[in-house]
Amino acid sequence: MLSRLTPSGIQKLFELLKGRALGWATGEDYVEWAWSMQEAGFDTPRLRILAGQNWPFDRWELDRYFSQILVDLEVELPPNDAPLRQCVCLMARCIVEGVITPAEGCRNIVDLACSSYYTYATPELQDELRFWDMLEVRQISVDEYGEEYFYGEGEEFVSAIMVRVKALLASSFCAGGI
Repeated sequence: MLSRLTPSGIQKLFELLKGRALGWATGEDYVEWAWSMQEAGFDTPRLRILAGQNWPFDRWELDRYFSQILVDLEVELPPNDAPLRQCVCLMARCIVEGVITPAEGCRNIVDLACSSYYTYATPELQDELRFWDMLEVRQISVDEYGEEYFYGEGEEFVSAIMVRVKALLASSFCAGGI
């Protein structure tokens, strides 16, 4: 299923998963995501129900439909006890499948690390987020004018990301999903 999503669709799924994990997702976010999936050509009865939800939103119902839609679309997430882990594993799978570039996936994971401030993360997840944060930091350089710039498309950078995501997906970290 992931290979059928566009990079924009992956980004929208990532943003909703991140919002869920951090407690920021609103009812409107779920409905907008469902609409974007329909616009991308996906259609299931539950997707139509979620897209048709109105305020006042029932958070439990939104989460239930969202989880069922992911099953319908064959997107398998790691266990619910680690929502931030779901985001990292989604990005890793998308990188391996070529849906997004390694640099883009790395930036999304670093964004997740910055957004969470590691507060919601288990020690294992904190270590994983720290790795991505440090990987991206090493890709920042300063030009002759003192301006920082990102040069994360280099072959060494891409190679480091690919090695890491393949090991990550083969490990117990992403077991049971994505």
